[in-house]
Amino acid sequence: FSGTAAFNQGDYAQAQALYEESLAIRRELGEKLGVGALRFGIGRLALAQGDYSAARALFEECLALWRKSGVRMGMAETLHNLGLVALSQGDYAAARPLLEEALSIRAAVGQRLGIAYDLAGLARLTLAQEQPPSPRSERLRRAAILSGAVKAGLDATGACFSRFDQVWHDETVTALRAQMGKAAFTAAWAEGQRLTMEQAIALALE
Repeated sequence: FSGTAAFNQGDYAQAQALYEESLAIRRELGEKLGVGALRFGIGRLALAQGDYSAARALFEECLALWRKSGVRMGMAETLHNLGLVALSQGDYAAARPLLEEALSIRAAVGQRLGIAYDLAGLARLTLAQEQPPSPRSERLRRAAILSGAVKAGLDATGACFSRFDQVWHDETVTALRAQMGKAAFTAAWAEGQRLTMEQAIALALE
């Protein structure tokens, strides 16, 4: 039972203990990449618990390591989570390029689950930028289409989000439905589910 499994199930106390235990071992063995992966996990815990300063510091540390080591999937995951930190702090100008870079990396290798995470992040960002909300906003419609594409992507992989990320995405969907109205949201959501992965990525990066 790993720290990541505990995190995905929402057991943050257990995840913290497991990460710290593994971190001590990896440090003793001098495994820099293993240490980086565990520091990333601890950063996810900080993000999930609202400690954005700690999360940002940990993710920036990890990103530097992944860039230096050429670990592209590690880069994508970390960029995505730095984007979520910026989004959580209301820094939308910083959030977008981070999420878009993450999506571009994962799109290049067709990493479908990662793409779904990035589309969900960009849908949340698009929703957040619509202030004050307007039911007929093209921005809200785009966010709803992206949310539908997230569902299609998850269905295609047979995978699911961590509990933390699922709660975030559910909040996005609930807010979109409330702001757009059920009929308009449902139509946009269905449109998103019909998009190919390539079409969804292109829409997100417009």
